[in-house]
Parts: sequence; C-alpha cells; structure tokens
Amino acid sequence: MLRAAGRGFLDVVKWLNDAFASEPQTHLYRDLRPYSVTLLADEPSTAIDAAAKGGHLEILKYLQHVDERLANEGFAGSRPTDTHDAMDGAAAGNHLEVVKWLSAHRSGGCTTAAMDGAAANGHLEMVQWLHEHRVEGCTTAAMDAAARNGHLDVVKWLHEHRSEGCTTAAMDGAAGSGAFEVLQWLHCNRTEGCSSEAMNYAAGAGLLKIVQWLHRYRHEGCTAKAMDAAASGGHFEVLLFLRSQCTEGCTSDAAFEAQRKKHIHILAWLNEHYPNAPAPQRRIRIRHLA
Repeated sequence: MLRAAGRGFLDVVKWLNDAFASEPQTHLYRDLRPYSVTLLADEPSTAIDAAAKGGHLEILKYLQHVDERLANEGFAGSRPTDTHDAMDGAAAGNHLEVVKWLSAHRSGGCTTAAMDGAAANGHLEMVQWLHEHRVEGCTTAAMDAAARNGHLDVVKWLHEHRSEGCTTAAMDGAAGSGAFEVLQWLHCNRTEGCSSEAMNYAAGAGLLKIVQWLHRYRHEGCTAKAMDAAASGGHFEVLLFLRSQCTEGCTSDAAFEAQRKKHIHILAWLNEHYPNAPAPQRRIRIRHLA
C-alpha cells in the first residue's frame, strides 16, 4: 500500500483496500516507522504520507473517504493515518494544493521542515503560504539552504518577513555552489558572515572568481583544505592564485589526490613547490570500551 500510494497508483490502492482493509490482522494502514528497520529517516511511513510526498491528491481524497467509512463502521483495525511527514514532504516537493488539502482535512500538521524544505528547493509561493497559514515557521536551515541552492528571491523574502535569519553556512554554501549573486547579497545585507569554508568550498569547485572575491572582500581566509581541494579537482588556476595570495599552503592530501586522479601537471607543480607538505590533521574518534 505504501509503495502504491507513493507512486500514484490509485487503482492498486483501491484494489488493496478492497481486498485487505476489512481484515484487522493485515494492518494495511499501519504506520510502518516503529516496525521497519529498512525504512530510511526521510521515507514516508504511512500511505497518506507517501501519497502527499508524491503530490497525489486523488489518492489522498480516496484514503480520507476510507478513513471516514472505517471510523463510522467502528472498525477495530488500522485506518489511514498521517504524520507531519505528509505536509513536510508535500511542501518540499512544491505540491501546494496537497498542502492546502492536508491543512484543511487532516490533523498531522507539519514541522519547521516544511518551510525549510520549500525554501531549500526555491518554492517561494509555498514558503509564503506556510508563513500566512501555518504557525510552525522555519529554522536557519531555510535561508542557509536557499542560499546554497542559489534561490535569491527566497533568501530576500525570508530576510524581509522571517526572523530566524541564517548562519555562516549560507555564505559558505553560496560560495561553494557558485551562487555569486546570493553571496554578494548576503555580504551586503546580512551580518552572519562566512567561515573559512567559503573559500575552501569555492576552491574545491574551481570557482576562481569567487575565491578572488572572498580574498578581496572578506577576512575569514581559507585553510589548507582550499589548496587540497583545488588540487583534487584539477583546478590549476585556483592553485596558482592561492599560492600567490595566501599562506596556508596544502597538506600531503593535495599530491595524493592529484596522483590518484591523474592530474600529472598539478602533481609535478606540487612536488616542486610543496615537497614537504605536512599530513592533514584528522579528527580521531576514541571509542571507550566498557
């Protein structure tokens, strides 16, 4: 039932309902979350949740009818149910009519993940509707993800109408994804700033223009990860700029990755300029045994 509802197979949903819903022992509409070890955290666990995430409004209406009928009959088994995953998933997928229907007809509600997901995917109308008709709001993840994905209209709207703001992950993500206009807007209009990861990410993506801009207009700089990532990606122009303007250097990972990915010219350049690059510092997890 879960798969059929999620894929929009209304005829299959009806057949399964007619064949098995009247048998309490089949638990046709049971929430699978407590019983499945294979269900992923972001996967729907009820038929209604699955249909909502897929945007299948006709299936939702059918399952609502089934729920009402079984309730009137005093059915002792499982009935179609929903969780907040229904509206959260529909919002992230930009299924506005589904979200409106769920808000009006079901009690599962939503969480901040609804607006966060809609913002991340650039669904401004959905974000606006949730803001006007729901009370859950969003978190800083909304603007952070919208910035990372280059949705400047959403970033601006959240800035003007919501109070959650963002974190340094907004500028960091925009820098790494090449969302240059978003990066510049955040620099001029927000106070959170960025971290050294902004230049690290941009270097790894080969975004020389952004690396140069960050070097000129921001003070966070970079770490050795910038040159390591640029070497791994084969971005020689970025390496040349970092060597000429920054002092962080690289670690032995730079040459290792250049060799592994067959960037021979970069490997030769690294061996010439950084023959004794240090090993990277890594976090070591110490597991305490009882």
